[in-house]
Amino acid sequence: MHGVIDPATAGTLATSEEPRGPLLQVRNLTVEFATRNGLVKAVKNVNLTVAKGETLGIVGESGSGKSVTSYTVMRILDRAGRIAEGSIAFSGIDIAHAGEKQMRDLRGREMSMIFQNPRAALNPIRKVGHQIGDVLLHHLQADPRNVKEKVIEILNQVRIARPEERYHAYPFELSGGMCQRIVIALALACRPQLMIADEPTTGLDVTTQKAVMDLVTELTRARGMSTLLITHDLGLAAAYCDTVMVMEKGEVVETAPAEQIFRNPQHPYTRKLMRATPRPGISLRDLLPEEAQTQGLAQASPLPNLPPQAGEGAPVAPVEDGLPGADISAGHPLPLAGEGREGAAAPAAELSSVTKGAAVPEADKTLQPLLKVENLVKEYPRQGAPIAFLASLFGKKPAKEDGIFRAVDGISFEVRKGESVGLVGESGCGKSTTSTIVMRLIDATSGRITFDGEDLSAIPAKSFAHHPMRKRIQMVFQDPTESLNPRYTAARAIADPLLR
Repeated sequence: MHGVIDPATAGTLATSEEPRGPLLQVRNLTVEFATRNGLVKAVKNVNLTVAKGETLGIVGESGSGKSVTSYTVMRILDRAGRIAEGSIAFSGIDIAHAGEKQMRDLRGREMSMIFQNPRAALNPIRKVGHQIGDVLLHHLQADPRNVKEKVIEILNQVRIARPEERYHAYPFELSGGMCQRIVIALALACRPQLMIADEPTTGLDVTTQKAVMDLVTELTRARGMSTLLITHDLGLAAAYCDTVMVMEKGEVVETAPAEQIFRNPQHPYTRKLMRATPRPGISLRDLLPEEAQTQGLAQASPLPNLPPQAGEGAPVAPVEDGLPGADISAGHPLPLAGEGREGAAAPAAELSSVTKGAAVPEADKTLQPLLKVENLVKEYPRQGAPIAFLASLFGKKPAKEDGIFRAVDGISFEVRKGESVGLVGESGCGKSTTSTIVMRLIDATSGRITFDGEDLSAIPAKSFAHHPMRKRIQMVFQDPTESLNPRYTAARAIADPLLR
């Protein structure tokens, strides 16, 4: 589904009710930010209308003003930002001039938001079940006697595996995809009139993406909710939105019904986004910018080491359950064969490695692997295990074996020089844990990691930061915001490892 446009299905999954009075109306909105270099207009003269039960998609590349628009509607701009011009009306309420007390009452109960960065949206020192319960109790949607039951029901709705156990988990104990689902649960908890979804499927595996979006669509229909879907994924907007609004450099360049905008885009920027988006029936060469195709750069610079199916006439995955086929030539993975029920976290043993063998010369395949992982295991105590341990000190029964959760279960693979190996699996199956252990950020419970002939598993994670091997193994993390020091400029952050 991710990034794939099928014009035949554009708008078919969105609500089909007749338009009614607007729930949200934004007129001539201009938002400014005070920076060291003066005022910056992040949003300029934006106009949008969301009717009751309607799903409006805002699409555009990074920096186009999509998220700033949504933050302004929620009135959660930081201190440097302000509404310079325009008006925002929500259900007859003047949001632009509403007081903070009134906005606190509206947020969560009448309007809610699924944030792009789930970990930053969650309290790191409070259990996720309690955080959802806080929202229900604050807006009088539950009482202390039944709040836990309602929270577990909500966790089930967003396809959280073992919800009774996850109720007691902290955000750092969950995968990025699970944290995203917790944020979705928070947004849906009080059944708001308007839900703003800022990249709601970020961090979710392909099977859960469709499950979550189908759930959001189902709730929109059943409850008459309106949705403001912010995404760079045109395929997502095509399938789930009634209307699509395209933004570029803070301005709205085109607004039209979903089917019309994908069948007949009018603005050059919209056509540019369409050309750069994978869709059935095209090859990688068709995704290049128009200028590159015009100048013949595609013919002069063929893409090296592509597997046979990635060239012209690449096969397209079949359509199943309304999910547009993924163009294999664009590198969009299909769900793995033998996966569990939709949205459930797969066991660590189901994590698969996919090797691009075409990228490795035949002569190099006999050489010693650069990285070798053997029988890697990582275990964590389940909730309640520490209490059972303390009980055993006082002569009670010791904790049982089921008090251990095995996040990684006997993973083995090799990576040779010049080779690319992909770890593929659902959220929570152990992909990130495996890579974090290989990076020596955490210690494994058992197993062996050999890098260029040296046993890395013998080096404790806490001392690996100063090891000579550190600079030879690097990682691009899932969450870029948490990976960067907020006190450093971009230049200082890049220079930091060089200075070390």
